[in-house]
Amino acid sequence: MITVVKLDESYSLLQGQQFELMQIYDFLKIRRQNAQHDPLVQRGLKSPFDYFATWNTDRTVLLVYNGTLSLLKKFNVPSIKYTSKYTDNDLEQYLKSLSLPFKPYDYQIKAFKESILDVRKLNVMCTGSGKSLTISLICDFYRVHGLKGLLIVPNINLLTQFKSDIKSYNLNALYDRTETLGDGVQEIADCDLLITTWQSMVKHLNELSRFSYIVCDEVHRISGDVSSSIIKEAKDIQIRYGFTGTLPEDMCAKMTIIGLFTYPTFHITARQLIDRGLATNAQINTIFLDYSRDFKVLLRNSGNYQTMLQMIKEHQNRLKFITDLSCKLKGNTLVLGQHINHMKDMYLSIMRKLYPDVAEIENKDITGKHSFEFQKQYGVYFLSGSDDSKTRECTRKILEHKLFKTDKGLRFDDEITNEIIINEVPQILVSNYAILSTGVNIKRLHNMIFASPMKSYNSITQSIGRGLRLSKDKTRFNVFDIVDCTGLRKVKSGVFYRSYEHRLETSYNREKYLIREFMYSI
Repeated sequence: MITVVKLDESYSLLQGQQFELMQIYDFLKIRRQNAQHDPLVQRGLKSPFDYFATWNTDRTVLLVYNGTLSLLKKFNVPSIKYTSKYTDNDLEQYLKSLSLPFKPYDYQIKAFKESILDVRKLNVMCTGSGKSLTISLICDFYRVHGLKGLLIVPNINLLTQFKSDIKSYNLNALYDRTETLGDGVQEIADCDLLITTWQSMVKHLNELSRFSYIVCDEVHRISGDVSSSIIKEAKDIQIRYGFTGTLPEDMCAKMTIIGLFTYPTFHITARQLIDRGLATNAQINTIFLDYSRDFKVLLRNSGNYQTMLQMIKEHQNRLKFITDLSCKLKGNTLVLGQHINHMKDMYLSIMRKLYPDVAEIENKDITGKHSFEFQKQYGVYFLSGSDDSKTRECTRKILEHKLFKTDKGLRFDDEITNEIIINEVPQILVSNYAILSTGVNIKRLHNMIFASPMKSYNSITQSIGRGLRLSKDKTRFNVFDIVDCTGLRKVKSGVFYRSYEHRLETSYNREKYLIREFMYSI
């Protein structure tokens, strides 16, 4: 018989017969992704496994995360029972007191209620489903009942965006008592809700006692040792919630998140949103690029994946193809890639195509304090990790406006007075997956181009979610997946094609997106 001794809100001890504990220890031993390629593993100097249970010295006790207990029912391990002091009636009374500008969807209310009543929850709600409203309701409910909370977001984009969302929901009392930490703010202010990035909060672990609950948005991003340390160190905070649109494919990362919170609850998928008319359907336009045999031989002889990737990105015909595609699409377009220097080249190529008469574009026009003012003149934008939250938020908001060519030049819809409108001008945003795939809300987004090979299920699925949000002038969201075919024996083959097959299996087919395929030789 296994007994559980709760140490704190993060860890518990398992006691029992050693053979029983050994079964659990082996069950919680997860092979690391790609461990076979680790030189230390190959030489026998490092285990290929991550261990989610730790023995004491005489192997009579196991230390585990509390959330891990939710996986051990088949071993007859009792789980920790968390009890909320609030009732369903308390939640109903709270909801009746609100003056929201719109009626929440049923799944948002369900996630809100279950979270408050369960105390500890890992909520999976697809990108575009309105996680921010559910999170805001949780935080406001606790504010009403005198609790102070910590909201951890993945990047500085969301510091100001999330606070702005709270105001848009008419949760004014919460908005007035919300502060941010990060993007230049280094001290924790007195507030009812602190919104912070994990990079900023990890410097203030000794101040976690200020808070009664923790909410982690886009929780799939905090599976690393440093980022997860905040939740691990919150040993006195029982109330903790994780929210994400996608759980990691990597089983070790998934186990870490479950351990810190609990087994996930799935509320709604992208396909369910689309079928209910709550999201725009997506069409995947797969563009296979076939290269000359001589170039394919060079790629094969290059030696490794990173060199091949660099050669692909530097291929001038490929750059021209994506540039031409970006410039001819109707509506707003997001061009995403992996590496920032590659995307700088992409931005410059697009600008030269659209505005050949523009004088030399300097680095300060691409990134820097005044770069947004330069880019706004042309409706072509670039975001990188060096841009502060103000620049990112300005760029996000400007894409919600329509840009027109008038008899007096380019004008946004809120600037036009007596000008004669000639036509609408599409806007283009160039950035990388790390910045734009998670959390950023752009409703007027019509097209997305994957300009770099990407295998990650999370990045692909989250990126597509940027474009599924409903907009009056959008009936379909077009995704252009650039697939580099580098195999010598048959056209559709090579390492980059295999990455596409992974996207197809884990994302596109799973969400039943319409897929169209095209072949181009460059």
